[in-house]
Amino acid sequence: MAEPLEHVNLRTPGKRRAPQRHARTLAAAVGSYPSPNYSSRNGTKVTGVVIHTAEGPTDATNLGAYFAQAKVQASSHAGADDGKRVNYVDYVFEAWTLRNGNPWTDNLEMCGFAHWTRAEWLAHPGMLQQAATWVAERCHARNVPPKRLTPADIKAGRRSGYFAHWDYTQATGDGTHWDVGTGFPWDVFDGLVQNAYNGTPEDDMPLTPDDIEKVAQRTRQVIADGTLPYGLDTLRRKLDALYTQVTAMDANDAPAVLVKAILAALPAPAAGGLTAADVEKAAEIAIRKVLGGLDAPPTT
Repeated sequence: MAEPLEHVNLRTPGKRRAPQRHARTLAAAVGSYPSPNYSSRNGTKVTGVVIHTAEGPTDATNLGAYFAQAKVQASSHAGADDGKRVNYVDYVFEAWTLRNGNPWTDNLEMCGFAHWTRAEWLAHPGMLQQAATWVAERCHARNVPPKRLTPADIKAGRRSGYFAHWDYTQATGDGTHWDVGTGFPWDVFDGLVQNAYNGTPEDDMPLTPDDIEKVAQRTRQVIADGTLPYGLDTLRRKLDALYTQVTAMDANDAPAVLVKAILAALPAPAAGGLTAADVEKAAEIAIRKVLGGLDAPPTT
């Protein structure tokens, strides 16, 4: 059987942010249960996307309650069960999931067991789809190929792709965890990852909790340097779609408040359309008011 859920971080933990501030960041994720167990990545580039099995909780919210305990000294960026995904640690930080592999990886715990047979895994198509979609999203977010890495790849220093905890253990000898187990249906899972990665164009895909955080990150980027990674029309369309989605879930949810504030701050486009200055000003007003907890600057 797999070891108990006690993923140990052997690195010296970086300076932690207060849990309250971290909770504010994760409030932008639908289905979030913030964990205080995380460290700074200290500038390490993330190239690995890793799946695990929780070996106990069968509900992602219950797993979040477990990770929310500081005494546990373990966490993951997200968890998935048959019907949902829940975020625990902001991707800016390293979660305590993969021992010395924490700094360069994003990690997700499936609410399953390493001892499951192929048939048992295939009886949980929802969980497989949740995990595969997460892998595809993180590969896009980290600009890494949706390629499954083998222990030989990792041992040879090829670390750009996705893999399981057991692949890491075999490659490095760091720990004894063997999740996701020998019965995991990699052929099915790899197909789901490829479909999710190569599927609907980004602008037409349902927005995810990660997309919500990306909107906040990109508006911060505008404030920082006045640049946009895509056109202003696309930004406005994404914000409109995002607001529609999150208000359908909970009109008082933090992402709805944030997006509504940004939309409210955007002026009506002139004949030439919105300018970078328009978006910069709107983003500054919204972020200072909603994310920063500060009074909004004057609009004049």
